[in-house]
Amino acid sequence: MANKVSTRQQFLQQRKELDLSQIESGSNTVFQQFQKNIQTICPKWTSIQTVGLYFPIHGEVLTLSFFQFAQDSKKTTVFPKMGQNLHLDFRVVNALSELVAEPSFGVPEPSAQAAMVVPCPDLIFVPGVVFSQNGDRMGYGKGYYDRTVEAWHKLGKKPILVGLAYDFQVIPQF
Repeated sequence: MANKVSTRQQFLQQRKELDLSQIESGSNTVFQQFQKNIQTICPKWTSIQTVGLYFPIHGEVLTLSFFQFAQDSKKTTVFPKMGQNLHLDFRVVNALSELVAEPSFGVPEPSAQAAMVVPCPDLIFVPGVVFSQNGDRMGYGKGYYDRTVEAWHKLGKKPILVGLAYDFQVIPQF
């Protein structure tokens, strides 16, 4: 692929062209693949206590089924909230109605009063614009997830990261 900017724009445009039925159908396919392959994707699922999710925007894979599955599996579910130094703080969310629109970007996130998970969730479903087949992720370019995960690694914490993407978002390399 040419460069990150053009690659990002190309895949954002493809996702933008999805209609609601394609988003729902594609998201359902992604969730079914996760359920079918859970032991391969996440062999430690039974011992995982905390699952991080995101609120989908701009045609991202919907996470409601993942949220319900985690809740039904008795996992603590957490969502990111913009923290200090452009890092994400993951806070407990027991119902999606607990998410409130964040003023800067308009993305629903937990309230400041929600309990924070310290230092990090055991598993995080991450959004992305495009993913490589060897696990590289390209997001929107602001680096929030990258900075946050790097900070956790410095603390010796290595959450399991699972990228949620439609088939067209996975390419050999970039």
